[in-house]
Formats: sequence, C-alpha cells, structure tokens
Amino acid sequence: MTTKPKLCYFRGRGRMESIRWLLAAGGVEFEEEFIETTEQYEKLQKDGCLLFGQVPMVEIDGMVLTQTRAILSYLAAKYDLYGKDLKETVRINMYADGTLDLMMMTAQAAFKPPEEKEENLTLIVKKAKTRYFPAFEKVGGYHSTLDLTEALSWRARCARVLSREAGSPSETAARAGPARGAGGGAGVFKRPAGTPSYARGELGAGRTRSGKPSAGKILNDHGEDFLVGNKFSWADIQLLEAILMVEELDASVLSDFPLLKAFKARISNIPTIKKFLQPGSPRKPPSDSHYVEVVRGILQF
Repeated sequence: MTTKPKLCYFRGRGRMESIRWLLAAGGVEFEEEFIETTEQYEKLQKDGCLLFGQVPMVEIDGMVLTQTRAILSYLAAKYDLYGKDLKETVRINMYADGTLDLMMMTAQAAFKPPEEKEENLTLIVKKAKTRYFPAFEKVGGYHSTLDLTEALSWRARCARVLSREAGSPSETAARAGPARGAGGGAGVFKRPAGTPSYARGELGAGRTRSGKPSAGKILNDHGEDFLVGNKFSWADIQLLEAILMVEELDASVLSDFPLLKAFKARISNIPTIKKFLQPGSPRKPPSDSHYVEVVRGILQF
C-alpha cells in the first residue's frame, strides 16, 4: 500500500495551502500534522527535519522536503502538472511565481498591525486589478514555430487568392479587412478545419516578428482552456487559488475580467478541484486572529 504524503505545518493556510491545492488537484490524498506548540516546532528542528529551520515540511516518497518552491515543483512534476517540455515548464514557473507573489502579500497582511492591515488589503486588491489579473486576462499562448509558419502560410495563400480575384492591391485590402495587428478587424476569412486556433491573420496572437511570444498576453486570443500547452497544470491551479483569495477581499474583483471569470468557472468544475472546494475538504479558511496568535507564539515574533 502506498504511503500517503504527510504535511507538517500550522493549522491554517500560510505557505502550505498551495501545496494542499496541488495535491488535491492531482487527486492525491494526504495526511496532516499540525504544529500547535513551540515544543513540537523545536523537536522538528532538533531531529534535523527542517533543513533551514523552516516549515512547510512534506514527507513523500521516502524523503523529507522543505522549502515551498521546491516542494511545489516536485509535486507538479510527479503528478504531470508541469508541462511537456522545458519551454512549457518555464512558463508554468513564471505564471506560478507571479500568482505566488500576490498570495504571499495576502497571507502576510494577516500579521500586520490593525492600522496597516486594511491599507495592505486595499493595496492587494488594487495590485490584483492593475498588475496581476490584467496580465493573465490578455496573454496569448506560446505555440511552436512550425505552427506559426503554417498559420502564416495559410494567410499568404488566402491573400494570393484574393489578389487574383480582386485585381488590385487596394481592392484586396478592402475585401480582406484589416489585420488584427494593424487595426483590430477580423477580416472575412474563416479558418479552415485543422488551421491552428491562433492563426489570426497576422503574425499570430501575442507574437513579435521573430515568432516569439510578446509580454502581457495570456488568455486573450489564447483560444485554449488552460494557461500552458492546452493542458491542466500547476499554473492553472495556482491562478485559481489566487483569484479566490482576492475575491475574499473584494467579491467583484473580476468584474472587468471576463476571460478570468470564465477561467475560474472552468477550472473550478474540474472534478478534483470541485471536490477540494467543497465544505469539509482539507482547504483552510482565511487566517483569523487565533491563527495569527498561535503562529506568533510558536515562532516567537
């Protein structure tokens, strides 16, 4: 019988919550040991379990792991949530790191003095609306150079057909409509079956002339259900976690982000995620004053 992963942390979200999310999304059952006294924490340190004297700690596959980022990377790779190649993996890392920055601001706000806490929470919502969520709302997916070449080739063939039919460059331009990259029109072409979904009539959504993805475009023109490689990954899980955390501060935070709203609904309905969002799951509530008091007492800060 396979031993369940064992998580060791305080009885709250903190840095362990993303680890819980990742395991749950992978359909993995796990056990938890909650640190509730200074003695428990000191024993872990004396036993050499905490490499740098810090939690979270996870026991899995005969190893004792610490450091949040290392744990998350291992779990994402183990449960096939880390992309099919290095290019997808680095994009997943990039998106996950961005959302982790936002979530850590939220987690740390609970430990601020009352007069600073409200100001911090307001700032978090503002940053979510102006920095983090706009990035995900607009980003187009990265696809292979081969697919881009095929898309451009199809566009060129269509242009040649129109040129023969219209008889002049001006008529061709009028009938084709403006390219998206040059003014926003969609043109009159319909993509034939098998044409990549990101073949938009110019260089491809979210791309520079070199064929590389441009910054600032993830969901817009992406044409896929997930953030990377049209496959469920750690990036999707952590973005949903971040969205739900910020919605606890401002329920209307997605009002200007229709693609993120659709993304939230789509990912929330994945069976393992849906189960984790139900009452009674290992998901932890927002940090309250009791949690803050316990953690302060154990860590003595």
